[in-house]
Amino acid sequence: MANVAPTLASADASVIMPLATATGFTASLTVTDPDSNIQEATVSVSGGYTAGDQLFFTGTLPVGMTAGNSNGLAADSTNADGVLKFAGSLTPADYQTILQTITLKSSSKDCAPRTVTITATDVPGAVSAATTTTFDISGAPSICYVAGNTLIGDNNAAGVTPISGATLYDDTALKSVSIAITEVDAGDLLSVDLTGIADLTVGTGYDSTTRTLTITPVAPATTVAYSTFQSALRGLKFSSTGALGTRTLTVTATDANDLVQTSSTFTVQKVAAPVIAAQDTSAIANADAAPVSFASQVAISDADSTQLSSLTIRVSNNASAQDTLDVDLGSAVPMLTKTWNSVERKLTVSGPGTMADYQTVLRTLTFSTTNLGPGQRTIEIQAFDSDLIGSTPVSSYITLNVPPTIAPLTAQSIRAHFGSEPILPNITLGDSDGTQLKTAVVSIDAGYFAGDAVIAADSLSITGSPNITASAFNSSTLSMTLSGSANISDYQNVLQTLQLSSSKSGARTIGIKVIDMDGGVSDVAQYTANVYEIPRISMDSRLLINEGTTDAKLAQYLSLADPDSGQLKSVTAELTGYIPDVINGTIAEGSAITSVIEGSKVTFSGLAPLSEYQSLLRTLVLGSAQRGSGSRILSIKAKDDTDMESLMATTNIKINSAPTIALPNSYLAYEHGQSFIPLLSGVQLADVDNTVISEAVIRISPLRHNATTDSLSYAGGCASGLSGWFDKAAGTLTFQSVGPVDNYANVGASLSGLQDCLRTVNFATTSLSEYTHELELSVSDGAATSQITTVKVVPFSKSVTSVPDAGTNSTQVPTSIVIPVTQSSTQHRIAPQVSIPPSMTSMQMAKAYITEGYIRGEDTLVLNNTAPAINQTATLRKRAVEDITAAFDPVEGSLTLTGSAAPADFQSALRNVHYASLVETPSTTNKVFGFVVSDGANLVALPVTKLKINRAPTVVHTPQDYSYYPNTPFTFQVDSNRTFADLDGDALTISASSLPTWVTFDATTNMFAGVTPATIGNTDIAVEASDGFASVGTSFKLQVEPAPASSNKSGKIAGGVIGSVAGLAVVGLGMWMYRKKRSHLSAV
Repeated sequence: MANVAPTLASADASVIMPLATATGFTASLTVTDPDSNIQEATVSVSGGYTAGDQLFFTGTLPVGMTAGNSNGLAADSTNADGVLKFAGSLTPADYQTILQTITLKSSSKDCAPRTVTITATDVPGAVSAATTTTFDISGAPSICYVAGNTLIGDNNAAGVTPISGATLYDDTALKSVSIAITEVDAGDLLSVDLTGIADLTVGTGYDSTTRTLTITPVAPATTVAYSTFQSALRGLKFSSTGALGTRTLTVTATDANDLVQTSSTFTVQKVAAPVIAAQDTSAIANADAAPVSFASQVAISDADSTQLSSLTIRVSNNASAQDTLDVDLGSAVPMLTKTWNSVERKLTVSGPGTMADYQTVLRTLTFSTTNLGPGQRTIEIQAFDSDLIGSTPVSSYITLNVPPTIAPLTAQSIRAHFGSEPILPNITLGDSDGTQLKTAVVSIDAGYFAGDAVIAADSLSITGSPNITASAFNSSTLSMTLSGSANISDYQNVLQTLQLSSSKSGARTIGIKVIDMDGGVSDVAQYTANVYEIPRISMDSRLLINEGTTDAKLAQYLSLADPDSGQLKSVTAELTGYIPDVINGTIAEGSAITSVIEGSKVTFSGLAPLSEYQSLLRTLVLGSAQRGSGSRILSIKAKDDTDMESLMATTNIKINSAPTIALPNSYLAYEHGQSFIPLLSGVQLADVDNTVISEAVIRISPLRHNATTDSLSYAGGCASGLSGWFDKAAGTLTFQSVGPVDNYANVGASLSGLQDCLRTVNFATTSLSEYTHELELSVSDGAATSQITTVKVVPFSKSVTSVPDAGTNSTQVPTSIVIPVTQSSTQHRIAPQVSIPPSMTSMQMAKAYITEGYIRGEDTLVLNNTAPAINQTATLRKRAVEDITAAFDPVEGSLTLTGSAAPADFQSALRNVHYASLVETPSTTNKVFGFVVSDGANLVALPVTKLKINRAPTVVHTPQDYSYYPNTPFTFQVDSNRTFADLDGDALTISASSLPTWVTFDATTNMFAGVTPATIGNTDIAVEASDGFASVGTSFKLQVEPAPASSNKSGKIAGGVIGSVAGLAVVGLGMWMYRKKRSHLSAV
């Protein structure tokens, strides 16, 4: 008999099921099988199954029955696939009992209908027909949505829409939908975007007190279709400025029948977004340069996560197809990968990794490009954590730097051995987008000479500045580097001082490149420096000339050489430091060389052999070695036949002044038999340009010296560095410096030490003669010797007292006499005001001496008024003045008056002593006369008389005549030192006479000034120079000539018309005219 299949019947065909509510549908189900037990029953959601649907049984399983789902899970667990199975060979009644407790519950938000079927299988294997039950949403509104836990980052101010897929079902229209937040946080906000939904409103919006947002129809409507509410609900937005954490939201809907449905809750979790900080906000990139890093200090953080899922970096503005972004993944983060999107110019780094891993990678970020356009690049960086929450994008700005430029350079001619001449004098630097540089490199790219045993290697040098440091020339790299932040103009100025030191001719290729502050490197600029040999001058580095020396040779040991030329074209020699100096040389007869003298500079020119120029330069002389302020420097420069100019050769010249000697008393009394007298106790030594000394000599005049009776001595050890000895035969006491003497360097014995020694010198004699001893003192500084100073020792046979110089006595009046040189042979009284001290009540002797400037055979002193015969050499002239006799001693140049007469008679006699010259052409040497008187007990020296033999000034340059146009202002100056000369060196005073009313003369400045009259004509101007004793005059013409029609009242000089006169200067009455340039005037 055939097996009969089980039968299932009476299950509910249709059920209303509220969501999230377990609903039964099998309470009336029957299970029958007439011929067999049941071995299995299956209950399944066969239609509309949604994850979250669950089948449960509430009864107790009969013994021998098991329950589970198709995945083998326990029967009370969630049915992963909506299938529930019972197994075990039991009666139909047992299966019926357990199947009648089946319920369906769904935790999903899907409101679609569900279909549930049940089948049973008997032991033989026959399967029953299925029973089918349909589950529909309950009659209240159904709120359905698929939403779990929606995340919102703390940087998301815009908010999230957590139920954008929500659905609403209802069989009628809805009155309202409300959404409430369970947790309390004042920073939370709910909102709905009702754009395009005119039928609904949210009233006043989110109620922060009840934490509820309610959506209602716009009055007067009270209901609106559920589909309209559904559209609004899908636009629900949650945002928060509050704390991190989870928010629980509930949706409640009310329909037209006031049926209310509250949904199951959903959550929104506010989490911390990653934060990117400390990236460089700006950076500089150079085209075709190394990639630029701009995130080396970047930091990534996240308050609630340690993991990142990805990074995106993109060029968001002004991207170019040549732009590239890159990172170095290295080997420490093997799980990360990078992808470059060349279309979007976006770099993506992704893969599981810690925040530290991503930070390490991001710090290697670089940008590079080969395209300077189209402008500044914006680089945007964003990080995403493991919840895919993205950081707020941060931006860096890459400025594209234009490299600096160097203008084309032209070839230069460089002189060998002439490192002081810049080889980049005209270099020009530029930078279109910057004003500063940080580096420059100069190199010898070709032609470098490495040197040999004789010739030094090439080298570059440069003069830095306060902001630019120059390295030394590197002979390995053949380059030098300038560094330091400075303006382009500063680098340009420094580069213009670049010097090439080379001792070998040939071409050198010089390369220069500069780098700006942003790393932009210019193209290398190259040019050729041609090195030529130059003339070479060798001469002494220093020279000493004694003051007053005439025609002193300046370069007698000079030598000239030129390795690649045997001829010179010109030589310039100049003496600086003292303007009145004049130098010149002697040009050989027949030479092609000519000279031009301009004050202290002389220029020789003309093609001639080196040897000829050398001989000429060795004849250079200094016209007059006058002492002036500052030191003198002789500078000589030569130019050869290829126009190569030598280095400047210089000699430092010292004009040496001789020491000077001052004695308070040049007459000393000496008693016969006295052991000695101090000779120089008050001597004063001086030297205006030295503090050292070479030698001093005290000499007893040979005409009076007796080697047997006379002697000089001094205190030994008076000064260190000096030695002294007395030569008895010669009558000389000599002091000399023990060590070497170098006047130029001020090396030698001490001048003050010598003075100390001289003050210890004593004179002694055992002679009983009455003649006067004359002792001469001279001092040498190693180059010049002082004038001889004379001390006269007057012997007496009885004790005398030496009285101080009567010049300290106000009753004694010194006298100064000036006579013209043409009147030297005429007798002149030399002491018309001399007075004998009143303390002398009796007299025995008086003497008049020519103490300085005496010339034997030329000078004489007489006591009468009769002029001596020309060339007369008589040694004695007498005239009785009462009982006084006069005797002239031509050896010592003294006139001795003796006799028995009253002091007044001796005074009258002294006042009648005359000086005269015995020759027609006398010397112009000035004289000093001294006087002593004695009463037999005292010797008194009276004040000296000085005689100046004056030479009148002379005219050196005769002035020319000068022409001006009418109504022309003018000024000019007379230079007395060039127009006039005074052989005695006296200062000259200039005066002018015969001046018309339109000319003025300022005697303090020697300036003429005025404005020419409107009428033409000539005017004679007389100019006179006076030395205070004599004068000389000259004259010149000022001519006023008709002005040409186009002259604009211009001045005229030497037949040439120039622009309006602003100033005239006359140097040696040679006239120079200065004018303001005017574009519409020209010389005629």
